Amino acid sequence: MNETDSGSHLFVHEKGAVALENFRLAKLSMHKQVYQHHVRAITDAMIMRMGELAINKNVIAKSKLKIPMSDSNLQEFLLLDDVSFLKNMSRGEAVVSEFAGRLLERNLFKIGSEIPIENIDSFRRIDLLRNWGPRKEQKSRYAKIENEIAENVGIEPENIIIYVRKIENILASNFRSKLLSRHPPLHIKMKDGKFKAFDDCTSIKGKSESEITIFVFCPKEVRN
Repeated sequence: MNETDSGSHLFVHEKGAVALENFRLAKLSMHKQVYQHHVRAITDAMIMRMGELAINKNVIAKSKLKIPMSDSNLQEFLLLDDVSFLKNMSRGEAVVSEFAGRLLERNLFKIGSEIPIENIDSFRRIDLLRNWGPRKEQKSRYAKIENEIAENVGIEPENIIIYVRKIENILASNFRSKLLSRHPPLHIKMKDGKFKAFDDCTSIKGKSESEITIFVFCPKEVRN
């Protein structure tokens, strides 16, 4: 860490710049291949859908799924590990039980459609991204699309899940500028003792836009 009149600056020596590049590439690769891999996304989406169904069908109280703010029900909350939670769900209402069974048996949904955001008409793209989120009105917008797809396929609407995956491009300069708003600037200390901004030293650049993909998850039986 280097202290100057303009504040704190994080730096690495010039010989460490390559290792830093490798770290950034590894982090981007981990997001694509592990953290946000499509199988992980399908599993998360199925668990969320199962939870919504369980609450709507009174299989479990919404309060049971919240992290307790007091010690009174902490022990009960801690008992909700993956296996016990899914087993409890499997004894619930039929649709909820079906989701729990699929998750326990690793009989996961498959990708019915995978569409990069740039392949979608610009006006449609704006509408889809604006309405993606946790708010009730956003969920209802996507639920309408899921219902339309399910009707065309001939299955129950809960078996169609639309999922938007966003992977920030950590190689892009605008992503690093967001980091700099919260963290000290990163510099490379050259052999002559002078400092250069990391962006001026790196040879690996990335496009500014995030990688956004819209998925439709569904049972394997209706994938085609």
